[in-house]
Amino acid sequence: MKYLLLIAYLFFQVSYANLLSEGDSLYKQRQEIQNVEKALDLYQNFLKKNKNSSDALWRISMTYYYLGHKSAKSSRREKYFRKGVDFGNKCAAISKRKKVECIFWLATNTALLNKELGVLSLAFGIGEMIDLFEESRKLDDDYASSGPYRMLALLYFKAPGFLGGDENKAFEYIKKAIKRSPNEPLNVYFYLTFLVKDKQSEKAFEIAKQFKSQANPKNFQFYESESAYTKIVYFIENRRFPRK
Repeated sequence: MKYLLLIAYLFFQVSYANLLSEGDSLYKQRQEIQNVEKALDLYQNFLKKNKNSSDALWRISMTYYYLGHKSAKSSRREKYFRKGVDFGNKCAAISKRKKVECIFWLATNTALLNKELGVLSLAFGIGEMIDLFEESRKLDDDYASSGPYRMLALLYFKAPGFLGGDENKAFEYIKKAIKRSPNEPLNVYFYLTFLVKDKQSEKAFEIAKQFKSQANPKNFQFYESESAYTKIVYFIENRRFPRK
Protein backbone atom coordinates (compact mmCIF):
# COMPACT_ATOMS: atom_id res chain seq x y z
CA MET A 1 0.00 0.00 0.00
CA LYS A 2 2.81 2.39 0.90
CA TYR A 3 4.48 1.53 -2.42
CA LEU A 4 1.30 2.42 -4.35
CA LEU A 5 0.95 5.69 -2.45
CA LEU A 6 4.56 6.55 -3.28
CA ILE A 7 3.95 5.87 -6.98
CA ALA A 8 0.81 8.03 -6.90
CA TYR A 9 2.69 10.83 -5.13
CA LEU A 10 5.53 10.74 -7.67
CA PHE A 11 3.05 10.66 -10.54
CA PHE A 12 1.29 13.80 -9.35
CA GLN A 13 4.61 15.54 -8.73
CA VAL A 14 5.70 14.82 -12.30
CA SER A 15 2.30 15.92 -13.60
CA TYR A 16 2.57 19.24 -11.80
CA ALA A 17 6.13 19.72 -13.02
CA ASN A 18 4.88 19.27 -16.59
CA LEU A 19 2.49 22.20 -16.18
CA LEU A 20 5.32 24.69 -16.65
CA SER A 21 6.68 23.06 -19.79
CA GLU A 22 3.16 22.69 -21.22
CA GLY A 23 2.53 26.36 -20.47
CA ASP A 24 5.80 27.32 -22.14
CA SER A 25 4.83 25.42 -25.29
CA LEU A 26 1.55 27.30 -25.45
CA TYR A 27 3.16 30.67 -24.74
CA LYS A 28 5.53 30.18 -27.65
CA GLN A 29 2.40 30.11 -29.84
CA ARG A 30 1.21 33.45 -28.45
CA GLN A 31 0.13 34.83 -31.82
CA GLU A 32 -3.14 33.15 -30.82
CA ILE A 33 -4.24 34.89 -27.61
CA GLN A 34 -6.16 31.86 -26.35
CA ASN A 35 -2.85 30.02 -26.07
CA VAL A 36 -1.60 32.70 -23.69
CA GLU A 37 -4.74 32.38 -21.58
CA LYS A 38 -4.30 28.60 -21.42
CA ALA A 39 -0.63 29.03 -20.50
CA LEU A 40 -1.64 31.37 -17.66
CA ASP A 41 -4.06 28.75 -16.30
CA LEU A 42 -1.30 26.13 -16.28
CA TYR A 43 1.19 28.45 -14.56
CA GLN A 44 -1.40 29.38 -11.93
CA ASN A 45 -2.28 25.73 -11.30
CA PHE A 46 1.41 24.98 -10.77
CA LEU A 47 1.67 27.90 -8.34
CA LYS A 48 -1.24 26.57 -6.27
CA LYS A 49 0.80 23.45 -5.57
CA ASN A 50 4.16 25.27 -5.34
CA LYS A 51 3.37 28.61 -3.66
CA ASN A 52 7.00 29.75 -3.45
CA SER A 53 7.96 28.90 -7.01
CA SER A 54 9.80 31.82 -8.59
CA ASP A 55 9.70 29.88 -11.88
CA ALA A 56 5.90 30.06 -11.86
CA LEU A 57 5.78 33.64 -10.60
CA TRP A 58 7.93 35.18 -13.31
CA ARG A 59 6.04 33.27 -15.99
CA ILE A 60 2.73 34.62 -14.67
CA SER A 61 4.18 38.15 -14.61
CA MET A 62 5.37 37.70 -18.20
CA THR A 63 1.99 36.37 -19.31
CA TYR A 64 0.11 39.28 -17.76
CA TYR A 65 2.47 41.64 -19.62
CA TYR A 66 1.51 40.02 -22.91
CA LEU A 67 -2.22 40.01 -22.18
CA GLY A 68 -2.04 43.69 -21.27
CA HIS A 69 0.08 44.51 -24.30
CA LYS A 70 -2.53 42.92 -26.57
CA SER A 71 -5.62 44.34 -24.86
CA ALA A 72 -7.62 47.02 -26.69
CA LYS A 73 -9.23 48.56 -23.59
CA SER A 74 -7.20 50.78 -21.27
CA SER A 75 -8.96 49.41 -18.18
CA ARG A 76 -7.96 45.85 -19.07
CA ARG A 77 -4.40 46.87 -19.86
CA GLU A 78 -4.09 48.58 -16.47
CA LYS A 79 -5.57 45.51 -14.74
CA TYR A 80 -3.17 43.09 -16.41
CA PHE A 81 -0.09 45.27 -15.90
CA ARG A 82 -0.94 45.69 -12.20
CA LYS A 83 -1.12 41.93 -11.83
CA GLY A 84 2.17 41.64 -13.71
CA VAL A 85 3.75 44.05 -11.22
CA ASP A 86 2.28 42.17 -8.25
CA PHE A 87 3.58 38.79 -9.38
CA GLY A 88 6.90 40.33 -10.40
CA ASN A 89 7.33 41.79 -6.93
CA LYS A 90 6.50 38.44 -5.32
CA CYS A 91 8.99 36.73 -7.60
CA ALA A 92 11.68 39.28 -6.79
CA ALA A 93 11.11 38.84 -3.06
CA ILE A 94 11.14 35.04 -3.12
CA SER A 95 14.25 34.91 -5.31
CA LYS A 96 15.92 37.59 -3.15
CA ARG A 97 16.26 39.68 -6.32
CA LYS A 98 18.79 37.25 -7.79
CA LYS A 99 16.71 36.02 -10.73
CA VAL A 100 16.78 38.13 -13.87
CA GLU A 101 13.39 36.91 -15.09
CA CYS A 102 11.69 38.28 -11.96
CA ILE A 103 13.25 41.72 -12.25
CA PHE A 104 12.93 42.04 -16.02
CA TRP A 105 9.19 41.30 -16.11
CA LEU A 106 8.61 43.40 -13.01
CA ALA A 107 10.36 46.28 -14.81
CA THR A 108 8.42 45.74 -18.05
CA ASN A 109 5.04 45.67 -16.33
CA THR A 110 5.99 48.68 -14.20
CA ALA A 111 6.91 50.70 -17.29
CA LEU A 112 3.70 49.82 -19.12
CA LEU A 113 1.52 50.40 -16.06
CA ASN A 114 3.01 53.87 -15.56
CA LYS A 115 2.42 54.61 -19.23
CA GLU A 116 -1.19 53.52 -18.87
CA LEU A 117 -1.71 55.71 -15.78
CA GLY A 118 -0.73 58.85 -17.67
CA VAL A 119 2.05 61.34 -18.28
CA LEU A 120 2.64 62.30 -14.64
CA SER A 121 2.90 58.70 -13.49
CA LEU A 122 5.23 57.89 -16.36
CA ALA A 123 7.36 60.97 -15.70
CA PHE A 124 7.80 60.39 -11.99
CA GLY A 125 8.33 56.66 -12.50
CA ILE A 126 11.18 56.94 -15.01
CA GLY A 127 13.87 56.67 -12.35
CA GLU A 128 12.35 53.51 -10.86
CA MET A 129 12.00 51.91 -14.29
CA ILE A 130 15.59 52.65 -15.23
CA ASP A 131 16.79 51.27 -11.89
CA LEU A 132 14.83 48.03 -12.40
CA PHE A 133 16.14 47.45 -15.92
CA GLU A 134 19.67 48.28 -14.75
CA GLU A 135 19.19 45.68 -12.03
CA SER A 136 18.11 43.08 -14.58
CA ARG A 137 21.05 44.01 -16.81
CA LYS A 138 23.52 43.39 -14.01
CA LEU A 139 21.95 39.98 -13.36
CA ASP A 140 22.02 38.86 -17.01
CA ASP A 141 22.40 41.38 -19.81
CA ASP A 142 21.82 38.66 -22.44
CA TYR A 143 18.33 37.78 -21.16
CA ALA A 144 15.61 37.98 -23.85
CA SER A 145 18.20 38.66 -26.58
CA SER A 146 19.79 41.53 -24.63
CA GLY A 147 16.38 42.72 -23.46
CA PRO A 148 17.70 44.80 -20.54
CA TYR A 149 19.92 46.84 -22.88
CA ARG A 150 17.07 47.17 -25.38
CA MET A 151 14.55 48.43 -22.82
CA LEU A 152 17.04 50.79 -21.20
CA ALA A 153 17.82 52.25 -24.61
CA LEU A 154 14.10 52.85 -25.20
CA LEU A 155 13.64 54.55 -21.83
CA TYR A 156 16.69 56.77 -22.23
CA PHE A 157 15.61 57.73 -25.75
CA LYS A 158 11.99 58.56 -24.90
CA ALA A 159 12.46 60.28 -21.54
CA PRO A 160 13.02 64.04 -21.55
CA GLY A 161 16.43 65.16 -20.35
CA PHE A 162 15.20 66.67 -17.08
CA LEU A 163 13.77 63.28 -16.11
CA GLY A 164 16.89 61.29 -16.92
CA GLY A 165 16.61 60.94 -20.68
CA ASP A 166 19.88 60.69 -22.55
CA GLU A 167 19.97 60.02 -26.30
CA ASN A 168 23.70 59.34 -26.27
CA LYS A 169 23.19 56.64 -23.67
CA ALA A 170 20.21 55.30 -25.64
CA PHE A 171 22.36 54.84 -28.74
CA GLU A 172 25.18 53.34 -26.66
CA TYR A 173 22.85 50.76 -25.09
CA ILE A 174 21.05 49.73 -28.27
CA LYS A 175 24.40 49.24 -30.00
CA LYS A 176 25.47 47.00 -27.11
CA ALA A 177 22.25 45.02 -27.51
CA ILE A 178 22.98 44.53 -31.23
CA LYS A 179 26.58 43.55 -30.55
CA ARG A 180 25.55 40.94 -27.98
CA SER A 181 22.54 39.63 -29.94
CA PRO A 182 23.27 40.44 -33.61
CA ASN A 183 20.55 38.18 -35.05
CA GLU A 184 17.74 39.76 -32.98
CA PRO A 185 15.47 41.96 -35.16
CA LEU A 186 13.98 43.71 -32.11
CA ASN A 187 17.34 45.29 -31.32
CA VAL A 188 17.87 46.42 -34.90
CA TYR A 189 14.30 47.70 -35.21
CA PHE A 190 14.71 49.87 -32.09
CA TYR A 191 17.99 51.22 -33.45
CA LEU A 192 16.41 52.07 -36.80
CA THR A 193 13.53 53.94 -35.16
CA PHE A 194 16.03 55.96 -33.10
CA LEU A 195 17.96 56.85 -36.22
CA VAL A 196 14.86 57.89 -38.16
CA LYS A 197 13.65 60.10 -35.31
CA ASP A 198 17.15 61.56 -35.15
CA LYS A 199 16.87 62.43 -38.87
CA GLN A 200 19.38 59.81 -39.95
CA SER A 201 17.08 57.93 -42.32
CA GLU A 202 19.77 57.13 -44.89
CA LYS A 203 21.97 55.55 -42.26
CA ALA A 204 18.97 53.59 -41.00
CA PHE A 205 18.24 52.40 -44.54
CA GLU A 206 21.78 51.10 -45.04
CA ILE A 207 21.81 49.34 -41.66
CA ALA A 208 18.42 47.76 -42.41
CA LYS A 209 19.66 46.40 -45.75
CA GLN A 210 22.82 45.04 -44.18
CA PHE A 211 20.85 43.31 -41.43
CA LYS A 212 18.43 41.74 -43.91
CA SER A 213 21.33 40.37 -45.96
CA GLN A 214 22.86 38.69 -42.91
CA ALA A 215 19.86 37.73 -40.76
CA ASN A 216 18.66 34.16 -40.49
CA PRO A 217 14.88 34.17 -39.87
CA LYS A 218 14.97 30.45 -39.03
CA ASN A 219 16.96 31.28 -35.90
CA PHE A 220 14.74 34.09 -34.62
CA GLN A 221 14.02 33.32 -30.98
CA PHE A 222 10.68 35.01 -30.36
CA TYR A 223 7.33 35.60 -32.02
CA GLU A 224 8.02 39.34 -31.58
CA SER A 225 11.27 38.90 -33.50
CA GLU A 226 9.36 37.88 -36.60
CA SER A 227 7.10 40.93 -36.30
CA ALA A 228 10.11 43.25 -35.93
CA TYR A 229 11.77 41.64 -38.96
CA THR A 230 8.63 42.23 -41.04
CA LYS A 231 8.74 45.92 -40.08
CA ILE A 232 12.41 46.14 -41.05
CA VAL A 233 11.67 44.63 -44.48
CA TYR A 234 8.75 47.04 -44.89
CA PHE A 235 11.08 49.95 -44.08
CA ILE A 236 13.54 48.81 -46.74
CA GLU A 237 10.80 48.56 -49.35
CA ASN A 238 8.91 51.75 -48.45
CA ARG A 239 11.47 53.98 -46.73
CA ARG A 240 9.12 54.26 -43.75
CA PHE A 241 7.77 52.04 -41.02
CA PRO A 242 4.24 50.60 -41.20
CA ARG A 243 1.54 52.51 -39.38
CA LYS A 244 0.33 50.79 -36.24
